Amino acid sequence: VIIFSVPVVLNWFVEWLCSFFLFAKPLARMAEVQLVVPADGKRSYEYFTLPNQLQVVTISEPTASISAASLDVSVGSFSDPPDLPGLTHFTEHMLFLGTEEFPEESSFDNFRTQCGGRSNARTSMESTNYHFEVSSDHLREALHRFSSFFRCPLFSPSAVDREIHTIDSEHNRNLQDHGSRMLQLLRDVSNPQFPFSKFPTGNLETLKEIPERRGIDVRQRMLEHYHEHYSANRMRLAVLGKESNAELRSWAEEYFGALRNEGRPRPFYEGKPFIEENLGVLCSLFSMLPTKSLTLLFPMPAGIEEYRSKVLSYLSHLIAHESDGSILQVLKARRWAERLLAGCSIRGSTWAVFEIAIDLTAEGVGHVEDIVAICMEYIEVMRQAGLQEEIYEELACTAEMQFQFVEPRFSMEYVSQIAASMNLFAPEHCVAGQYLYFQRDAELLQHCMECLRPSNLLVVGSAIEFNGLCDRAGTGYSQVRYGLAKLPAAVLLHGCGGPSGPRPVQSELCLPRRNPFVATDFSMKPTPANSVASTHPRVVYESPRGVLRMWFQHSVQHNKPKAVLKWKFMSPVAHATPRQRLLNRMYVLGAVGALRETTYLATMAQLELQICPTTDGVTVSVRGFSHKLGCLAKRVLWELFHPTVDEDFHSRMREQIRRQLECSRKDLACRLALARTLKICSPSGWDDDDLLPLIDGVGVEDIRQYLCSLLSEGFVECFVHGNMLEQEAREMVLELETAFLGNLRPLPAVRAPQQLMLQLPLEKLHVKACPQPNPESTDSVVVLFMQVGTSDMRRNLLCELFVSMVESAMFAQLRTVEQLGYVVLTMPVVEGGVHSIAVVVQGSSSPPLHMLSRIYTALDALQPFLEGYPEEAFQRLVRAKAMERAERPPTLFAEADMHWQEIQQRPCNWERGEQEIAMLSSLTKVDVLRLWGTALSNAAPERRRLATILYSAAHSQAFEGLLGKTDDQSAQSYAVVVPMELSALEKTSPTGATAERVSGGAETTQLSDPQVPQLDLHFILDEVHFHRTLSRHPSADAGADASAEAPAA
Repeated sequence: VIIFSVPVVLNWFVEWLCSFFLFAKPLARMAEVQLVVPADGKRSYEYFTLPNQLQVVTISEPTASISAASLDVSVGSFSDPPDLPGLTHFTEHMLFLGTEEFPEESSFDNFRTQCGGRSNARTSMESTNYHFEVSSDHLREALHRFSSFFRCPLFSPSAVDREIHTIDSEHNRNLQDHGSRMLQLLRDVSNPQFPFSKFPTGNLETLKEIPERRGIDVRQRMLEHYHEHYSANRMRLAVLGKESNAELRSWAEEYFGALRNEGRPRPFYEGKPFIEENLGVLCSLFSMLPTKSLTLLFPMPAGIEEYRSKVLSYLSHLIAHESDGSILQVLKARRWAERLLAGCSIRGSTWAVFEIAIDLTAEGVGHVEDIVAICMEYIEVMRQAGLQEEIYEELACTAEMQFQFVEPRFSMEYVSQIAASMNLFAPEHCVAGQYLYFQRDAELLQHCMECLRPSNLLVVGSAIEFNGLCDRAGTGYSQVRYGLAKLPAAVLLHGCGGPSGPRPVQSELCLPRRNPFVATDFSMKPTPANSVASTHPRVVYESPRGVLRMWFQHSVQHNKPKAVLKWKFMSPVAHATPRQRLLNRMYVLGAVGALRETTYLATMAQLELQICPTTDGVTVSVRGFSHKLGCLAKRVLWELFHPTVDEDFHSRMREQIRRQLECSRKDLACRLALARTLKICSPSGWDDDDLLPLIDGVGVEDIRQYLCSLLSEGFVECFVHGNMLEQEAREMVLELETAFLGNLRPLPAVRAPQQLMLQLPLEKLHVKACPQPNPESTDSVVVLFMQVGTSDMRRNLLCELFVSMVESAMFAQLRTVEQLGYVVLTMPVVEGGVHSIAVVVQGSSSPPLHMLSRIYTALDALQPFLEGYPEEAFQRLVRAKAMERAERPPTLFAEADMHWQEIQQRPCNWERGEQEIAMLSSLTKVDVLRLWGTALSNAAPERRRLATILYSAAHSQAFEGLLGKTDDQSAQSYAVVVPMELSALEKTSPTGATAERVSGGAETTQLSDPQVPQLDLHFILDEVHFHRTLSRHPSADAGADASAEAPAA
């Protein structure tokens, strides 16, 4: 019987085993993972795996009015085929441009715009992350549309060529970015056999010109790349919504459960990113900026498992601390450096690069070897000290504090972070992995310390003084220039030991001490029974001397033991002239420098400090754990009201402010153009170009006299919000008033300073054209600035609706279809009590006047677009705007910022949100069309416009010829008629750009092209005279009447 039963039992067992794997395994894969999450209970989390091996985290937040999702795929630029650099990045772009279910190219963009949302994606070395957010009522449909990216993308042939040009514009923009140039330099000197050396972005040459010469079908290769790498088992999904986790789970199963699973393993990259011959070297990076920097880079085999012990975070704190005995303090004492940062700058799955970044002074440029030697000597101090248990425990405690009481991030950024973390950390740690210290790892610490050796070091110096050493051209497509030289033997011996043993350590260097700002009291302070709970801040104290007014609101709704102190010091001499503005910036810059050690300690203790110069004084913001808030505020205000001004202060501030102003000239061209536009429209507008010539005329005594005047007369508005009782807050503010405002005289009862706005002329299009401040930039930029009228609630809402209705269509037409530039923006602007709308285009391929003419053509095409705008889409947009206003601020800090902004309005309107919601419900599409026809269309009778053009060197010849046509050297303006399509002058531009618009039958929301015949341009030659011809905007007078009383009244 036993012998006979064996095969029967065996057969039964095999059948059961097959049944288990066929049916039980999918259920097991669906089992939940217990996540480590914050204890506040505001969000509930669930982690599960779908049968196709797609791992998912759902986050239920019942009060959320904005929902979001992110999908992270384990494929990055490392997976690019050798003959098609940038293919992964190109694939990321193409996924947004239509699917089989939603074939219109701009379908997703139009939908999320109508739902008050936004979207983006990023391609990194080993992963690609897609993310979006929409108003909560539309999450399900958004997930349906989003999932089609990964189920049935079109990769439309008509979009391929246009999107390659978009990527090329992105690449050209990166050529001017210092961080991008630094990364490309590292790729050039890295191991050519390791994928870090690849060109990740792609450009016109790698994705079009070379493939065409070789007969490569880029679209077909992209399809193969997509099918090879976009497998469900290599994807991670995070979804946040107001629904329950069960419902979010069902949606994930419905829309993402059908994603195909090819069972492909995640790529693993073996090898070393840098070879020995390029280590122990000093590299000079050609600098296009006036900044001076020195960067020490140490590659080390610290993979993703390092997150458990946070060894690199521990080393970062030891090296970057700014207390006595730190590297920075030693360098500052020698006047060689101004700032030092340390940490992991590049991280792969099996390796990392630890970086020490130092901002040098002009004197420090000549002491590079000495600075490297001091850094290595400090590292030797660390090595000899070993693991410091007290410091490690303090870091672990502050990390626990941060995690348990973390302020919720914006929904889209939060889910993007979690989806990316699911590819980096153990499943149970995908929420907590970036915060918590899970275990000590002395062995890994020792291993990483051994990597901090001169022989494993790459030093990169970037300063204009080093440019003469840059005798090499970057390989491939980087266009960077650099030089390489071996570090001197004396430097290589530091920390390595030699025939006579290790070098003696300088007595000046030591490890950090205990942080005095670390909070220990996290108790919540309930509202006293005898007090009245307020829905908004109220004035609880006004100084009898008329120098201070205090607003207060006790808020515990967010259940965080945190508070915020806002402190605004107003003075009539802060900003009345360009010279005073310069002195105010120098004053704030000096205070920030003097508080650098305090700021570092506060930041490590999860306290935040911000000091900003404003048009009427200085604003201080201190926020974080309420236990130590007053301690930090007192230290900050002491430095502000007791500045040390001597020759050393003067020379340091003069050098720093000059470098800041010169760097600002090389900011993004679109920012510079918008700032120039606002300057032209303001009678008291000054930009950095106005301040630069004044620097050398400012002496020590000038600064002293200015500060004496600034701090002798003024008024303070302050606001305390959060986990603090009224009596406690009053005592803190009274202590600050007694300590720092005892000698302050109150402001006289005169009108407070205002930022006024000038009213542009009716109908005429005035143009201000000037060369790009950054001569190395190949981009030109055009800003068409359209004044709408006085900023009131109804007009503001109509402008907001108008922009939301048209921004996707303008983007699709001007960037996607016509390829005018990588940056295309349609945005509302509120300045000086006047509401305006700006259209911004930045690019290198099209001449600026062609950009301007195409903006005009696109605006003309908006008439039928607006008339045909679906009523359902309009109502969805209105509901999304209403939901935004109904949403409570997601964090205590956001709530404080919202209230502080209202306090600055004078008078405050605490029912603004409810009033806007009520007014939104009464607005119709007809109202938007009326606004369009009255003030915004090309034929609007009340149109008031200004175009600002910053042209690059490649487009300068056209403007020099155009503006040089007038023989009247005293003329303040010059009128010219330009053909709408493209001026004959620009057709002969040396850039070789043509007037053809890119076509190709793309399935996108394209605007019709009515072809207005010509533009009448009135070029502004003299801004001062132009100001005199304009009147103050009526809103300025209205605003003056409303705020004529003294600030302290």
